[in-house]
Amino acid sequence: MDDNDQKKDGRGKAQKVLAANGRDLMAKIAEEVRTMRKMGRPTKFTPEIAEDLLLYLRSGLAFEDACREIGVSDQTVRDWCKVREEFAVEFEAARELGMESLESRMINIQSGGSLSTGDRARDRDLVKLLIWIMSKRNNRYADRLDITSGGKPFQIVHLPDDDILDADFVEVAAIEDNSQE
Repeated sequence: MDDNDQKKDGRGKAQKVLAANGRDLMAKIAEEVRTMRKMGRPTKFTPEIAEDLLLYLRSGLAFEDACREIGVSDQTVRDWCKVREEFAVEFEAARELGMESLESRMINIQSGGSLSTGDRARDRDLVKLLIWIMSKRNNRYADRLDITSGGKPFQIVHLPDDDILDADFVEVAAIEDNSQE
């Protein structure tokens, strides 16, 4: 073996050592990066806090108020729902039960039950307020205008007066679509 062959062999060994060290170094860096992702503020989520939140929601307390009661932001709870599928299902069920709880309260008040103030005008106003609150929390209770005609477009057929603002009603009929026949 001449001098050149020894140099080549030495360089080959050095490259192998560097490559092995490089792989080890890259593995260490990758592990540190994985560890760093896990670092950060620890979650406030505990089964006890989650159950307290769900109880507040089931009782009809507003979402933001329930979050305030347990000491977390509403965004934190939304984040919990994103990463904890089971909690998200329980969360939606609790909100629905809360709406039903408000419904029961409205019926109780309206029928003169234990939640009634005894003042019919005040009770009526209270029920209207609860309806308004429910409409803001859940689309199921929102006011909506649903005009359907079996998929056919509408055409105004007759106005009682020329001035639409003075009209008490507007007759509307579905337009027959004969273009497909």
